Amino acid sequence: MDIKIGAVAVLYYTELKEYLSTTKSFIDEIDKLIIVDNSDNPDDNLAFYQEKIMDTKIDYHHFYSNIGIAGALNYGMNALGNQNYKWILTMDQDSILVSSLSPYVDFIRSNPGNGKIAALSPAYEIYGTVSPQNREPFLKVKVEQSGMLINYDIFKNTGGFQDKYFIDYVDYAYCMELKRKHCLIYCVPEVIFRHNPGELKRSKIFKYPFKSQSPVRYYYRYRNGLDYCIKYRDWRQMVILLKGLVVADCFEDKKIKNISYILKGSKDFFRRKWGKIK
Repeated sequence: MDIKIGAVAVLYYTELKEYLSTTKSFIDEIDKLIIVDNSDNPDDNLAFYQEKIMDTKIDYHHFYSNIGIAGALNYGMNALGNQNYKWILTMDQDSILVSSLSPYVDFIRSNPGNGKIAALSPAYEIYGTVSPQNREPFLKVKVEQSGMLINYDIFKNTGGFQDKYFIDYVDYAYCMELKRKHCLIYCVPEVIFRHNPGELKRSKIFKYPFKSQSPVRYYYRYRNGLDYCIKYRDWRQMVILLKGLVVADCFEDKKIKNISYILKGSKDFFRRKWGKIK
């Protein structure tokens, strides 16, 4: 069974020349890569693209504005789907393939009749440690989109990623939609991606480790997180949001600004204001 794999990567203020060095970890194992640049000014990147990669398997796209991770992924997924790619890899700009994609291909070939396989998920190497995973299908656990191999036939029938979220909880909401349709996400732990979920810091007093975020990311996290938790009744994530309040208020440097953005995000959730922050 011949399996063609496409990939979509989303950039944000990362020079294309710099990102092309990152693609070396996986470019030989895929058939097509679509790069969607969410930066506001593509001029330098575009000039480099036209000169260096016009005749390769890479396509570069830019909308001269940030359309959000959901919009960028949906664009790339549909562009590849229209080119008859059934299996599509979704990548962050810092996602690096540590192993090989061949275990993904082997898994698909060993389950040719299972039309409920919506996506395959890797193991992640985070801060130098590979997260333990098993092969059981994800029924309650959500997975991150970085390194996921998605079945496009199922993707287009679910409506894709939710544009209203813009960024944050985009992958979790997609996984919950798959769960509602009784589709399965399997982990293939032999596939390993190095993934950076954010800057790891330690509090000055208690040396408590936490992932630092910008105030704007706190806005999206709480606006989208509240909607996600209530819509899908995921109360475990609600507990995580409550813990995040402690981090934002006690450990982060920009405490007042962080809390103000959390309040703004919470208000916009109740006002049903979505998309890019105004």
